[in-house]
Amino acid sequence: MPGQTKQVNIDLRAGDKFETVYPFRFITTDYQSYNGDVVTDERWIGGCHKKFEASDCGYGEQAFYTADADGKRILEVLAIAEMPGNWQRRIIYSCTMITPDGKIRAGRKAYTVTEARFIAMSKGYFTDYEVEDSE
Repeated sequence: MPGQTKQVNIDLRAGDKFETVYPFRFITTDYQSYNGDVVTDERWIGGCHKKFEASDCGYGEQAFYTADADGKRILEVLAIAEMPGNWQRRIIYSCTMITPDGKIRAGRKAYTVTEARFIAMSKGYFTDYEVEDSE
């Protein structure tokens, strides 16, 4: 049946925390406020810039990822939901981000993923990336 997979059953428990290095990009946005003033908003956003370059084989393009700096991501297991039959357990978690300048954005929202997806997420960013020099 679609959606059914083998159980992973790693020893995860409510309260477990997984801290990993996480890429951030610096975003600057100008916008006009309601009174007509132009405001510049600068902030760190979790993730990478996705860029393309010519493929090594000379045909097409390949994607590569760059970040402006490294910060941290902390995933905290809030609860584990057992599923009936052969369905994978669901992990309910929160995500706290620590930006490169040290500001903490606490996880105020609960997310739900399969156990296999959570284990993949707990290992860090989904792909290799490079941190660009700011010089």
